[in-house]
Amino acid sequence: MREGRLSLDQVGIIAGRAGEGSDEHYAALARCATVNQLRTALKLEPRPEPDSRPKPEPERSVTKITDDESSCWRIRLPHVEAALFDACCPALKMAMTPSLSMKTKMVALVATLTG
Repeated sequence: MREGRLSLDQVGIIAGRAGEGSDEHYAALARCATVNQLRTALKLEPRPEPDSRPKPEPERSVTKITDDESSCWRIRLPHVEAALFDACCPALKMAMTPSLSMKTKMVALVATLTG
């Protein structure tokens, strides 16, 4: 740019979009290319592969908040384990039904868990 070979727009496009280590290549191209041609060339440049490391599993947590009248549970599970928990929820709801006997509640829970 100091030598007057490249415009500010050309340098800006190269600086903003060129891959690491390719500045010299695009500077040489810019001597005979327009800003639009540089944009097109940079769009066609292969992008680096996304990080292929496996994502860490979501953290599991169980939180209980209790006041004078009740308790509130917050459970955080990975999706697969959450699906298992969801499958048990109908039996848990049945077990909390006040009109059922304790024996009926326990049978429902055991049947769900041993499935």
